[in-house]
Amino acid sequence: MVDDAFRRSFEVALKERVAEDISIVGCLDAINAHKAPFTFSMYPKLEDADRVECRFPPEMLEEIAKLLKKTVKAEGRGYFAPVGIYPLRVEVYRVPRVLAWDPATLRSYVGRLALVPQGMSAREYVEKNRMVAGLAD
Repeated sequence: MVDDAFRRSFEVALKERVAEDISIVGCLDAINAHKAPFTFSMYPKLEDADRVECRFPPEMLEEIAKLLKKTVKAEGRGYFAPVGIYPLRVEVYRVPRVLAWDPATLRSYVGRLALVPQGMSAREYVEKNRMVAGLAD
């Protein structure tokens, strides 16, 4: 039976959640500049992630158009479904920032963190952790 209590619980289950000051990284794609609300789509890096609609004010249009097909970080207010790690849409506060993947910079991070105890090889460390976890061959 569909009564008021059922209707209220159904509405709560389907209600969007709003989160301030979120950021999302992905490929900026498909700009809608024909009519308000102006939007662009972002495709997050994880496989099988749906596109995220990002809304922006008209004064950002020219700068956002330059970012088409680039990997960017967008920031704003996120609207989430009851379940999921990515927002359904984001109201963007500022022009997204391009993320440059510089191999030389990334290589410079190698060896900066002591992930393996001194005197132990990476292979020995992984084997030790597998044994402790009960996953040894």
